[in-house]
Amino acid sequence: PLRGVFTIRSYDDAVAIRAYFTTLTHTLGNSRKANVVLVGGSFISLELASCFAGKANVTVMSRRGPFENILGSQVSKKIQKFHESKGVKFFINSKFDIAGFDRGRSGSIETMRLRDDSKWQVDLIILAIGSKPTTEFLINTPIKLTANNYIKVNKAMQTKQTGNLGKPSFQVLYLRRRVSGTFTL
Repeated sequence: PLRGVFTIRSYDDAVAIRAYFTTLTHTLGNSRKANVVLVGGSFISLELASCFAGKANVTVMSRRGPFENILGSQVSKKIQKFHESKGVKFFINSKFDIAGFDRGRSGSIETMRLRDDSKWQVDLIILAIGSKPTTEFLINTPIKLTANNYIKVNKAMQTKQTGNLGKPSFQVLYLRRRVSGTFTL
């Protein structure tokens, strides 16, 4: 496997990313900041961008603006502007496709190639796309799940259970509590 390319779907993934980034920053020392690319423009990607901001050169690659498909373009632009104020860069292109990765002398990722023939110097890439709910713990509880294991909610984002508030991406919030509530970079 190519070192420096990760997905984030579990607690163990977060541990591996943190360990890799810690080693990477020690290896680079004061020569330069690591180049981190986050593929995906939703919750996990932007949380990671916030964690890495200031510690690395961070670029979020996405086909649409952050949360644009959920919150619309006006809110998306404000979220993007906020992250940009922290040093995060955005590459938004509805047609970007990753063509491949090139290995450096150390065996870790060195370059990411796009189908348009552009090359990006990359030290760490996290594919934060295609999440799936971590709601298995709700099976056999009064909280109803959809066929895809999302929490079933009404238009007000409420479950039928009194006092419970469902979220459109509850699985991300649950993962966040398990991952970033425990770790800092």
